[in-house]
Amino acid sequence: KILPELNLNRKLTKTKDEVKIYEGVVGIKVILDDIIKQKEETNSFDEVVAFGIPRDIAFKLRAFVGKYHKRRIELKLYQRFIYDENAKRRIEYLNKLPYTEAVFLPNTVNSPTTTTIYGDRVAFWIWPEPILCILIQSKRMAEMYRKYFDILYSIAKNYEKSQEHIEIKQKLELLREITDDFGQGFVAINQKGEFILWNKAAEEILFEEATYV
Repeated sequence: KILPELNLNRKLTKTKDEVKIYEGVVGIKVILDDIIKQKEETNSFDEVVAFGIPRDIAFKLRAFVGKYHKRRIELKLYQRFIYDENAKRRIEYLNKLPYTEAVFLPNTVNSPTTTTIYGDRVAFWIWPEPILCILIQSKRMAEMYRKYFDILYSIAKNYEKSQEHIEIKQKLELLREITDDFGQGFVAINQKGEFILWNKAAEEILFEEATYV
């Protein structure tokens, strides 16, 4: 549960940190506008990172998310996202944008809170509606959450590679089943000259030749 606002402000005051709380969609727009404003006025950061993003949030916020990305890209401000596995179509779209990279984690790692880090600021968007947005200006907290994001991002990249390996293996097995019906030897070779696929007929021929070597 979130700490009461008075206690949170008291704690942040001791460390010269600042907190602002917004309710509703307007809070998200305020934070996106602040990202652009901070980049334009201070140019003190080159990347925005975000994780725990709901799959359909871009559609709900389409009135200003598109404008945000357009201006962000114009400023050459890089952004990395971590979505859950259900958002693959959104991830594919984002990965086509300049200065943008998106990955995913298993649905079991999904979070009800979106966390965005930029410069010395951390923003929390708590779902579902009514949306609660908390913006904290704290260099220490931003560094801490950025390190946490990097760990999650590394896990997501490795997870994607393992999923790609499984998908490639499944496709090769399907191709092998299809080529087995060719009635003649079939071999596929990659650019390195390595055998990556062969059917039963080719396997029998190769095996027979190998026994005479």
